[in-house]
Amino acid sequence: MVNLGCRVQCVWLVSLVLLADTACADPRGPNPPPVIEVFTSAERPLIETDANDSGGASQGLDITVYEIDGIRSIERELSLDLPVEPQPSKAMALQRLQRLDVPTRARMQSAATGLAKALQYGVERYPAVVFDGEAVVYGLTDLNVALEHYRGWQTGRQP
Repeated sequence: MVNLGCRVQCVWLVSLVLLADTACADPRGPNPPPVIEVFTSAERPLIETDANDSGGASQGLDITVYEIDGIRSIERELSLDLPVEPQPSKAMALQRLQRLDVPTRARMQSAATGLAKALQYGVERYPAVVFDGEAVVYGLTDLNVALEHYRGWQTGRQP
């Protein structure tokens, strides 16, 4: 005769083993969409031609855009009309830095993060679209075209 406590324990262990694969599975499915990081500039903004369409190629994708020249443009804004003399210029620049609003601080942080990630990935120039931190498409700001290139590379066909 089998002990009921042992039977319950066995059923629990078998259920745990069978459900472990489900519990650890990627909730996005067997072929999760790529994580996309776009490295660009103010002069070459990202184009999402069908992002607002219900069936757009970029719909539901995890996309982060880094305007990596953002720090330079903020520096230009901060140094606008500074006095020629070093001491008053330094004081005024420090004052402007301390008064930066939240969106400008966020732009600076995003630009700094983008520069660090570009170095980490070995991105040599921009614009560049990085997929899953592994594949890079250079020279494109149209996200849909970059996605076509990436998906073509994945399947072994040329776009």
